[in-house]
Amino acid sequence: MKKAHEVEKIVAITEEIEASFKLITVGLKNLNEQTSSISNNHVPLQLLSSGFERVIKILLLLKTRKTSTRYKTPIYFASERLKPKAYALYLLAEAETLKDK
Repeated sequence: MKKAHEVEKIVAITEEIEASFKLITVGLKNLNEQTSSISNNHVPLQLLSSGFERVIKILLLLKTRKTSTRYKTPIYFASERLKPKAYALYLLAEAETLKDK
């Protein structure tokens, strides 16, 4: 039963990575297809932003998995959401732990 649960997590991570790359690809294609430099770039930039955000969250999840040998609920997925400044400080602290390794 425990192995099945781990497989489900791996499949979910794989699907999330694939979705991230699709968002990034579509965003880049939309930017490339624009004919005017004064066009509204909101949609392509939003697609790129969403794709990169998902990739970063997956990388943080995998880093947590590697260092603790189990998945845990990161603070940004907790029921109490952090304010933007606190979230940025949290991400900086996570980046510092990566430097130390």
